[in-house]
This record gives sequence, structure tokens and C-alpha cells, in this order.
Amino acid sequence: KQLFDLWRNQGVENLYEFLSQNENLVVECAHKIKIIKVNQKVLDLFEAKSQEELCANLNLLFKKEMFEAHIHELEALWNGKTHFSSTTINYTLSGKRIDVQLRGAILPGSETTFDRILITTEDITPYQNALRQEEKNRRLAESMFIYH
Repeated sequence: KQLFDLWRNQGVENLYEFLSQNENLVVECAHKIKIIKVNQKVLDLFEAKSQEELCANLNLLFKKEMFEAHIHELEALWNGKTHFSSTTINYTLSGKRIDVQLRGAILPGSETTFDRILITTEDITPYQNALRQEEKNRRLAESMFIYH
């Protein structure tokens, strides 16, 4: 929120365009995230033994593929929404790619500071793998036919 205020004071009007042209600022925003508490499901999903291990290795979980989705999440907050949703790619501590559905909601009382945002992460890797396989099969089937 403090970065948003700074950028607004600097004349930024279109956050998506601004962050798309300044990817380092997306990384800066991601590094401002402070995890307060996670449940066991999150630890299991990311293959972490503890919250401390998870927090110490966020750079392994959140890589460049997630930045586009993160820009959209930030844009929603910039535009005054109190919630956001995105589909993105994260990684486990062992480096395994996982597709996730991320939902966030600013908790009541935190609307002006963004100091408490509830994030839910759902592993949708099996679903995304099925979609990728379906697309691969479709392309293969179409390549078997020659159109004149």
C-alpha cells in the first residue's frame, strides 16, 4: 500500500502498464509480502517442513512465470477492489512446477493498509495437465488430416 501511495504521488495512473515496463518493481512488491501464518496443507503443497522453511525460500516458489498474474492481483488492489483471483505457476521447494488458483481478500479493517490479506492457494495441476493433454491430442489429431 505504501508503494501504491508513492507511485500515485509520482503520477502513475495505469498500474498494469507501469509494472509491465518495470518488472523489477513487481519483484519488489512480491518481496513486500510477509507471511503471518500458513496451514499444514500449504506446507505439504510446497514441500516445506515448517513455516520458517517456507518463508526462507519464497524465491524458489515464486519465479518469473507468476509475475504477470501478480501484476493483475496488484492492479485489482490498486483499483480499489478488496479481493482478487488468478491462476498462476508456483514451484515446490524441490523445484516441481505446480499450477495454482490463488484467491486473495483484504480482511475487514485492513482496507487502507493492506496489512492483512487472506490468501487461499488451490493446487489445480491435475486439471491444467488434463487441459494441456487435451490440447496436445487435438493438435495431433488435426495434423493427421491434410486439408486441400
